[in-house]
Amino acid sequence: MINKDTLFEIICDIVPQYYKSKKGIGNRIIIDLDGDEYSLYSFRANTPKLSSLIRFIKDEAKQFLSLDLGSIHLERQLIERNIVNKWMKINNYDENWFEFFDFCNSIEYKTYENSNIGFTFIYKPNITTSSISILTESTNQKILDVLAESQHTYIKVGKSWNILEYGYINTGENYSPDEKYRIIPSFLEPYQSILGNEECGITRTKRGDLILYSKYGILASCRKGQWKIYDPYTFKNSVGDILDLNYYMGCNLTSILFDLSYKRHGALILFDINNTIDDIILNQNSILNKSTNPLYKILEESLGKINLNATCTKDLHKPLILELASVDGAIVFDKEGKLKSFGSIIKNHDNADNEEGARSTAAKSVFNYMKSPVFKISSDGEISILFNKKSAVRHGESEDIKLSFL
Repeated sequence: MINKDTLFEIICDIVPQYYKSKKGIGNRIIIDLDGDEYSLYSFRANTPKLSSLIRFIKDEAKQFLSLDLGSIHLERQLIERNIVNKWMKINNYDENWFEFFDFCNSIEYKTYENSNIGFTFIYKPNITTSSISILTESTNQKILDVLAESQHTYIKVGKSWNILEYGYINTGENYSPDEKYRIIPSFLEPYQSILGNEECGITRTKRGDLILYSKYGILASCRKGQWKIYDPYTFKNSVGDILDLNYYMGCNLTSILFDLSYKRHGALILFDINNTIDDIILNQNSILNKSTNPLYKILEESLGKINLNATCTKDLHKPLILELASVDGAIVFDKEGKLKSFGSIIKNHDNADNEEGARSTAAKSVFNYMKSPVFKISSDGEISILFNKKSAVRHGESEDIKLSFL
């Protein structure tokens, strides 16, 4: 059975911007779990939607704690599904999401022509023009399995998951100027661009990742059986708060983190805020203004255009950043958002000896040396953020904090 401490861990895990703090750093959020108060923290105060979710968990805590399925894994899965189901309803998608989750389970190990099943549905609430449900239609399932699996095609569904239409994205369509601030992996932007105010995009990749999103950003995702929920604006702003440099850099960095995660490209992104990182980079040739490598000289003109502080997509040069971040070693930006180095090997710190893997060791090392934010993406897509913040209410005491998601 799930106990209160485990339930609290589930809550902390499922909302990525929540974290635990011994020194009270951030906005305190109190949740009552069947008579016991627990505290978690967030840089941004809860929105009304997140406050509604916390009230729901409080009201359902006794029910969650009474689950006895003989498996903590199954109990956790059921609790997460309840939380995601409620979150989608809070966002005005009032559907039987449990039925949809069961459908996803049913195709988890299903293939078509030796390829896993992927799809994109565009869900429009409260519209019913047919009696054929995408979830229960078995006669034409072999057809449905491939109709919405290619990029830019989709099936629009309405109430009770009934099929409304089959469509595609016009790839020549231009996106609105503020599209980059609607935080979502880039490969989903074409679908997001056509969503109406009441519509929800639902994409299952062939890797098995499930992503639920609105026109304003990602709402929930499931990877390797674990759910995360997102309040798009406050999550994006939380990343900016951690970086603590510039609003645009926070927005652009969040988008890059999602892209690297869903590409399954391991990466380490660092910021030389105090201009001191040169001392802990072992391969000095990776630093652009110090490199004697002829290749770096050739690339210098293009790399100099990269600007994480860009206010529009073309000035960001994101494709270049994504490729450079995938090179072995760290990619480093200065505090203005300009590229400083890539492929950089970090000197090991004594307090990082117990870390598993070179990338984790490098992340912990640079954090111990500099205490500036470190953004790590593992090869399986998990994002970890290490940062140090001070508590204004406790005389400037600082605390090391880690967030993990996706």
